[in-house]
Amino acid sequence: MTDIKINELSIGDWVRYDRGTDAVQIMGIYVRNNQECVVMSDSYYSDGVIGFVEHIKPIPLTPKILKKNGWECIAVGDNGPATPKEHYNRYEKWRCESKWGYRDLFFDRMTKKWRLSGMNCTTFTTVHKLQHALRFSGFEKEIEV
Repeated sequence: MTDIKINELSIGDWVRYDRGTDAVQIMGIYVRNNQECVVMSDSYYSDGVIGFVEHIKPIPLTPKILKKNGWECIAVGDNGPATPKEHYNRYEKWRCESKWGYRDLFFDRMTKKWRLSGMNCTTFTTVHKLQHALRFSGFEKEIEV
């Protein structure tokens, strides 16, 4: 996975800190003495601990994480008459419902990338990018890893 730049982070994002725990949530972002820093929270440091952005890595988005957060795979397909046979069952359709509505997420088995319905030009592979897409779409959904 590639490194994350400070301008790609938002408060509440789930990422990995390669100097300790696997999953941390961003609580604050700042620059001190020309050093890009984050305040992170995890199960051990619930009040937060300071770390450097250079040690932040993205968490890959997996079906296990989606299921844990209430998403379910509701369809596998794209088997229409115009679809070439090598592209059959190319997409997985995942849905998350809440009292405010639902969002559909599509996984392309060929490119191994995800996209949120209605945001067709934006694909992603990481948890924090899903969080950004959900926020941008106005869907109130907290993600846990």
